[in-house]
Amino acid sequence: MKSKKSIFPYFRIFRKKKNIYLNNKTIEDVEEVLLGYFNKCIENERKLKLVKNKYIYPNSILEEYNKLHYSALIDLYSSIKARAKFYHVYLNINSINRRGKTIEVDVDKIINIKYKNSKVLTEYKDNHLIYLNDKNGELFVSKDINEEGMKAREVFNTIDSYEEYIKNKIRVTKKNRFNLKSKVNKKIVNKIGYRHSTYDGTKAAKWASDNWNALEEYEGNDCTNFVSKALNAGGLSIDSIWKPGSYAWIRVISLRNWLVNTGYAKEYKSNNELELGDVVQLYSRSKDKWSHSTIITSIDSDGQIYVSAHSYPYHNRPLFSYYPTYAYANIRFLKIT
Repeated sequence: MKSKKSIFPYFRIFRKKKNIYLNNKTIEDVEEVLLGYFNKCIENERKLKLVKNKYIYPNSILEEYNKLHYSALIDLYSSIKARAKFYHVYLNINSINRRGKTIEVDVDKIINIKYKNSKVLTEYKDNHLIYLNDKNGELFVSKDINEEGMKAREVFNTIDSYEEYIKNKIRVTKKNRFNLKSKVNKKIVNKIGYRHSTYDGTKAAKWASDNWNALEEYEGNDCTNFVSKALNAGGLSIDSIWKPGSYAWIRVISLRNWLVNTGYAKEYKSNNELELGDVVQLYSRSKDKWSHSTIITSIDSDGQIYVSAHSYPYHNRPLFSYYPTYAYANIRFLKIT
C-alpha cells in the first residue's frame, strides 16, 4: 500500500495495488475528480461569487443543491464581510467500491483555510460518501452524502432515497436563506468578565488547540468529552457527577446542566462578552436535539469567534460557518463564570 502525507498523521490515503476500473478510469482519475470537486466548492468562499462546479454530473439534483447552497453561503459571507484568503484541500480515501456502473468512495475531506483578517489558520475534516458516474468518457460526482459531525455511512443508512435526502436539504436551505442574516450573531465586544477562581480560559483554549487532532476516545461522539477535557485543563475540578466517562462529562445536555446547576456557567442566547475557554453548543436539525459541544479557542481583533471541536476534528473554525447552517438550527453559549 502506498500512502500520502497528511496533516492528520493517523490517517492514510487509501490505495489498492490493483486499480478499480470504470470504463478505463483508475484510482488516480477518481482522486483528480474528488479534489477538483472539493476545490470548486471551497472556491466559492474565496471569490464570493458562484463558481460553476464542472465536476458535478450535469443537470443532476446535486448540481441544483450545490448552486443553492453556495448562493446562500455567499449571501451570508458577504453580509458579514467574511472571505477565504487561501485554502488547501487534502484527501484521505477510506474505501472505494464498485456499485454496478457507479463508483462509491468513502472519503475524508481535509481543509486548511485562512480567512481574511483572521490571525489563525482553520483546520478541519469532514467525511463524505461520494458516488461517481461516467458520462461520455468523463467521471462526474453524481451524489454526495455528508452531515456535520457524522460518518456519511451512518447518514446513508438512515435515508430512504438520495433524491429525498437532497430535496429536504433544498427545502431547508430555501426556507432559511432569506433570514440567515438576522440569525447571525453580532461580533462580540471584548470585555474581561469575572471568572470562577479556579478557571483559566486561556489554558483551556491552549489545551484544545494543542489536542484538537488527537485520537478520539469516543469515535464519532467525542465532542463533549473533548470539551470536558479542555475545561478540566483550564482548572474546573472533577467531582462525583462530572468526571471522565460520566454523562456530565461526555453528553451535551448533561454537561450544560452540570455547568449551570453548579454555577460554573451562565447560559446565554447571544455571544456578548464571551472569552477564550467558554463553551458553545449547537442544536442539530437531523437529530432534533442539542447534539454538539465546542470550545472557544480564538477571538480576533474584529470580535469574530473561532471554536475547536471533535467528531470530526475542527481547529479554530469560525463560528459563522457553524451557525446558521443546514446542519444546526439553534445555538447557545455557556460562559464560564
